[in-house]
Amino acid sequence: MPGPIVSLNVMGTQYVVLNSLKATKDLLEKKSAITSNKPHFTMCGDLVGWSNNMGFLQYGNTYRKYRKFFRQQILTKRSLEVFYPVKEAEARQFLRNVLKNADHLVSHSRRMAGSVILRISHGYCVKEDGDPLVEMVDKATDNLSLIAAPGRFLVDIFPILRYLLEWFPGGGFHKDTRQWRNMLNEAVGTPYRFVLEHLANGDAAPSFISRVLQDGVTPEEEEILKWASFSMYFGMDSRHASPDSRAYIDYNSIIYQADQTP
Repeated sequence: MPGPIVSLNVMGTQYVVLNSLKATKDLLEKKSAITSNKPHFTMCGDLVGWSNNMGFLQYGNTYRKYRKFFRQQILTKRSLEVFYPVKEAEARQFLRNVLKNADHLVSHSRRMAGSVILRISHGYCVKEDGDPLVEMVDKATDNLSLIAAPGRFLVDIFPILRYLLEWFPGGGFHKDTRQWRNMLNEAVGTPYRFVLEHLANGDAAPSFISRVLQDGVTPEEEEILKWASFSMYFGMDSRHASPDSRAYIDYNSIIYQADQTP
């Protein structure tokens, strides 16, 4: 029988398996200051740039600033009240789409989730069919499943390979890395520039980014803000799994009003 703590090394990645409640509490609660962190990925994290995303960010000062922004702007009932009309409007649009074509329920649900998040994070209204910004962001996030696969790249097993020159045998992965990094930076930067342009024009919709910028930020905090807002869309599936009580709007009244809306 294995003990309460088992350590495994799989393709260069160290896994620790906790087999008892006591071991879990001892390590993850009592010693959380030194055990609470994220796995480190050389390819997708260091070389492509996903280490800036909150889902991969190591615990530290930057991580705490992420949490500070979220706590101040969207994690309290009062801060979310301004976005209630957004959620209701997107719920109505979702029901209209379902009434028109119930066979595409999954795509309607994904569109609603992405639209709610982008309107809250960037004040951006998603187009009904083939929104270019959503396609750009989805392309970058879908690519993550490829580059984060354990053991897919030797550089994740032997991190020293990251220093190989591109022309050197075995260093060809740098060409793909450059392409993926540019794809990710564009997906992060484009929606952020959208907010800046509308703030400059004076017609920016209330959003997570606009509210933080209006409070004033340093250049370092602005970079964190850009990635924090992107992290909201990246994590939309899990964040929408537990909607707050405001989302439970009377079903029959919405169905009726959606049906009556041209």
